[in-house]
Order: sequence, then C-alpha cells, then structure tokens
Amino acid sequence: MAAARPIELGVSAAFLREFVVSRAFAQEWQWCMRQTTNNVKELIVMPQTKVRQCSMVQLLQERVGHKQLVGKATVFVSHAWSYDFMDVVDVLLEYADRNKDKQVFFWFDVFCVNQHSVDAKIHTFEWFRTTFKQNIIDIGEVLLVLTPWHDPVPLKRSWCLWEMHSALQAKDRVKLSIALPPDQRASFLAGVTENYDAITNALVRIDAAKSEAREQSDQDAIHAAVRDGVGFDALNVEI
Repeated sequence: MAAARPIELGVSAAFLREFVVSRAFAQEWQWCMRQTTNNVKELIVMPQTKVRQCSMVQLLQERVGHKQLVGKATVFVSHAWSYDFMDVVDVLLEYADRNKDKQVFFWFDVFCVNQHSVDAKIHTFEWFRTTFKQNIIDIGEVLLVLTPWHDPVPLKRSWCLWEMHSALQAKDRVKLSIALPPDQRASFLAGVTENYDAITNALVRIDAAKSEAREQSDQDAIHAAVRDGVGFDALNVEI
C-alpha cells in the first residue's frame, strides 16, 4: 500500500494525549485549558514547526518514534478556531474511546495543515467545488464539534457550513456525526427539558449568506460555490 500523502494524514488520539500532557509537563496546562484553537496554533504549533516550515503531521513523520502517531485520516474534524482548544480535544478523545475497535486518525487542521504556507490559505472557487469535496469523500466521515448548543458557532461560519454541505451531498459515502463537549451536553439536556423549542430556535437562525470566514478570500470563494451550486436558501434547509 502506498504511503499517505501529507494532505491525507491525520493525528491519533495518542498524539492528542501526548500533546496535552507535554503542555502539562511544561507547566502550561492551565494556559492550554484557557486558550482557543487559534491561540494554540499561533503560540505552540507554528513555533514548533517554524524551522521546517511544515505541518505538525509532517514533522511527526520525520521524528524517530513519532511516526505511529500519524496515519491516513479517517475522521475530518469540523470546528471553529474560536473554540476552546480543550473542548475540541475532549470530543476527539471521547470519539476515539468509543471506537477502540478501529484505527482512528483525525484530520484536525491545526495539526494537519502547513500553517506557514501562504498557498495553503488561498482557496479558489473551483477548489471548494472539487478538491475539497473529494477530500471529504476520501476521508469518509465528518465529525462536527458543536458549541454552544443553543447558538452554535459553526452555523455562522462559512467553512463549517461548507464542510457539512460536502458531507450531506455525499451522504452515501460520508458519515456526518455531531458531538457536544461534555459541559455542553449537560447544558443541552437541562435546556431542552425546560424548553424543547430551543433546538428549533437555534436551527432556524441559520443564514448561510451571512456566514463568515477568517480569510475574506475563503468566504468569497465559499459563497460563490454555494451560489453556483445548491444556493443559499437550499443550503439553509439542507443544514
């Protein structure tokens, strides 16, 4: 079997645990608990990969004793960069624990994308319509981390909506899973017990035309792909 290309690689639960524990040993645990995924990228991932100008998965491939921590991605992680990093990690570790009977490697962009590459941050309208959708199909599952449950950030983000759309468009080949962080599950149960309509209220607020992305070029390209394809109204209904 041919080796997976860097773009296809994901990280294991073992890597995530090691990454978090290494922060604890460096007396950064409390820091890590309070940081967004974007902060972890800027303050940990990018400095560690600066010399090689590569992604974290590529760096792990080159390190003796670390190759087993990466493998061909089996789960695409859909999240918002503004999330608390540990909320996402908690969801991924719980997923891995529930699926111990199979090898799980997460395509988690903070570790799987070369954060130093300008090209990796520029995506065209055609790339979203073709290459990105095919990558989702090749991986086979999208795990959407949803928080807060009553006003989910992903439903306002262009990338997340496009990721959900790509999974739903290929539902015969791609599984779409949704998971709440542990603290949100308790809040969700309490909320729907008091007001079941809270779920509907959260979903009816979806307006893909108003969704945003960190990079304006990505937002423009995704919106163009939606307009050329399913259309914003149909996307709102689909999600």
